[in-house]
Amino acid sequence: MASITACGAATRPHVFHSLLRHRQAGVGKCVAIYGTDGLAHMAIRIARATGAEVSVLAPAISATDRLWMGADHYFATNEPVTHRALEGAFDLIVCTEADADIKACLGLLKFDGALLMLEAQTSPGLIRNALAFCGLSGVMNTERL
Repeated sequence: MASITACGAATRPHVFHSLLRHRQAGVGKCVAIYGTDGLAHMAIRIARATGAEVSVLAPAISATDRLWMGADHYFATNEPVTHRALEGAFDLIVCTEADADIKACLGLLKFDGALLMLEAQTSPGLIRNALAFCGLSGVMNTERL
């Protein structure tokens, strides 16, 4: 089962840090950051500070982004082989992009993993519809912080 939390943490990094602690992100955990925007950079830094292994998921990642992002791994989401290779690989996925493929993100989570939506425009209705499409409509936990 997946836990999904939606919050507008763009202006509240302490909220994001609290959610990482709540999900017990740290040494031995795999955290993926979906996106390459400024919010994703903040998420990478905070997740790295917990001691977690951090991966970046994005359609395309430039060499410049790779140099200053500071993640352990980078994966292109526009390649189908990426989704097959990473199926069930992450304890937590932090999504910072509004147009992310939620269904694909759920497939990358370990059992009892969590998907954290940091994009402020993500609505619980959108998440509910995505989960219903995946057949997971009864296991949703959406919170607005």
